[in-house]
Amino acid sequence: EILWRANPGCLRLGALRETWYKAHGRTCQTTCDGKVAYDFNRSSGLQSLVAGIVADLRALPSLAVAFSGGVDSSLLLALAVEALGDRVLAVTAVSPIHPGRETRDAIDVAGQLGCRHLLLRSTEMEAPEFIANPAERCYICKQGLLRQIMSTTARQGIVRLAHGANVDD
Repeated sequence: EILWRANPGCLRLGALRETWYKAHGRTCQTTCDGKVAYDFNRSSGLQSLVAGIVADLRALPSLAVAFSGGVDSSLLLALAVEALGDRVLAVTAVSPIHPGRETRDAIDVAGQLGCRHLLLRSTEMEAPEFIANPAERCYICKQGLLRQIMSTTARQGIVRLAHGANVDD
């Protein structure tokens, strides 16, 4: 079930997120058109890594990004928007297991990046294997959510999905 669609660039970055960026050696600045410009203070090694990621993303016809609004998926979304512009769709799961502040953060960041954004009611609470609360519940939830996102975005002609995972995930 699609809950909400955002128009790109409709929200301003909150003071809390500005503070986070500054505390982590990054700067953000609202431009005259209301968008936020980010400077990740890229070192030369980091610049080449980012350039490679952006080049890989540019080769895609379109992309959906599983977007929580956290650091990993925010960086991925920012790079995807840099590479693909309006051919990117951020998709955020809405569920009782996700705090509302995370959804609000995701809406805020996607808006600042000028990205189309879709809130999708996730269905993990309907899955008996998730509700049983096994040790692998996070895997079960993510697997089901990614399937649901792929199904939804495929109907819109987007057949590639990326998510910001790291070694800890």
